[in-house]
Amino acid sequence: MSDIRLYDASSLGGCLSTNVKDVWRVVLVSMFTALIFTRSYSAELTDARYTKLNYGINLSHWYAQSDNGYDEERLSSYTTKSDMKLMRGKGFTHVRIPLSPSLVFTDGPGIGLNKTRVALFKSRVQSFVEEGLAVVVDLHPSESEKRELGNQVGDTRLVDRWNILSKELSTLNPEFVFLEVLNEPHPLVGSAWHELQGRLLTSIRSGAPDHTIVLNPGGWSGVDDFENFKPYTDRNVVYTMHWYGPILFTHQGASWSWNIAEQVAGLGWPVTQEAAEAAALKARSDEARNFVRQHAQDGQFQKNWIEQQFNKLSRWQTQNDGARVYVGEFGAYRKVSPALDRFRWHRASREAFEARGWGWSVWDFKGGFGVANELNGKTTFEPKMMEALGRP
Repeated sequence: MSDIRLYDASSLGGCLSTNVKDVWRVVLVSMFTALIFTRSYSAELTDARYTKLNYGINLSHWYAQSDNGYDEERLSSYTTKSDMKLMRGKGFTHVRIPLSPSLVFTDGPGIGLNKTRVALFKSRVQSFVEEGLAVVVDLHPSESEKRELGNQVGDTRLVDRWNILSKELSTLNPEFVFLEVLNEPHPLVGSAWHELQGRLLTSIRSGAPDHTIVLNPGGWSGVDDFENFKPYTDRNVVYTMHWYGPILFTHQGASWSWNIAEQVAGLGWPVTQEAAEAAALKARSDEARNFVRQHAQDGQFQKNWIEQQFNKLSRWQTQNDGARVYVGEFGAYRKVSPALDRFRWHRASREAFEARGWGWSVWDFKGGFGVANELNGKTTFEPKMMEALGRP
């Protein structure tokens, strides 16, 4: 806050009457209060800032989820300036960077930051900003770290951690840097998550009063998690939804996800009942075969089903004064899913987002869901995928 001095009206040469002095006191105190209010409470999210979330890409396995550690040599080379230029050249407007808490917070009973790592992280965020790309800083805990939440000690620790981290990140341009409170807080849902997220929102806002904060409805941040979820009064926020439906298609062959999806391969999208039956026969168990058949019967492998799911979220928006929505993740695992069907699914999902005015960030850049390929140290985007994403 700037240096503000409140002068008593008597200092104006004693020439003012008592009534005038009182009026001056009221005016000056009102001005001071207004300044405090402006500093303490964030303004509403502007359209100009919100549109920076239009077209995004997740940079997974860099500052979170790495199987190869986080030494500085790897961090400095995994995502490069040429990658930034590649993304910007394709018309992406932002990136989402998953950030592991273990990288930036120190161990032990106290709350502290790894100052060296935070400084290097901020410098890389700034590089994206200088390239014209906005950045969503996504606090992305592991499953074991999320299990530490849901109790007084773990929740308070996270609140305190975000307070000191938000103060550090507050020096980054709020027009380009968004702060995401916590990725997919499952198993936290309902009132328990709403109360904790409210505390986190207050904590982040006190440290970064001008930045837009990305919130979620709890659980896996899916469409159905928004049912009965109430927005907060803060208007400089956006609510994120993650889209991986139908999961039998998007996660077929994935070993870390639903064990039924792991047993499915070669399932296309969209598919007729007959094509779904052919895929079901190739599944590795009767249970998996039955799930494929049931989901096909429910129409999950058709565009109409996607539209029906998104209409639920559109109604939630309407019922909650047009709360801003952002699709922070969507994608399909590449290992065994047919490429052309992945392109069709991405196009259908992306077009449905944009028809509703929702910005999006595809999962991911060059991981298992990657929309880019890396060969001989050079990264290039998959042309057909770029067409599907409207970024040819």
